[in-house]
Amino acid sequence: MEWLGFRKSTPAINNLKHSLESIQKDALHNYLKKHQNTNLDEAEEITSQIINKIVSKFAMHLKDEQTRTNQSIQVMNEIFV
Repeated sequence: MEWLGFRKSTPAINNLKHSLESIQKDALHNYLKKHQNTNLDEAEEITSQIINKIVSKFAMHLKDEQTRTNQSIQVMNEIFV
C-alpha cells in the first residue's frame, strides 16, 4: 500500500525534474552568452547535482507519513508545471 501511495506522486516528481531541467538549460544558455570561457560540462554537472538533490528532497517529503501527499502534489504542479 505504501508503494502504491508513493506511485501516485511519480508524475509530479517527474514534472518537477523536467521543469528544473528546463530552468537549468535556460540559465546555462544565458550564462554562457556572457561567459564564453565557462566549461559547459562542469556547469551542467554541478547544476544537475543540485537538481537531483532538490528532487530527492521533494521525494523524501512525499514519502513522509505526515505529509498530505495530495496537497503537496497540487502545490508542486501549481509551481512547476
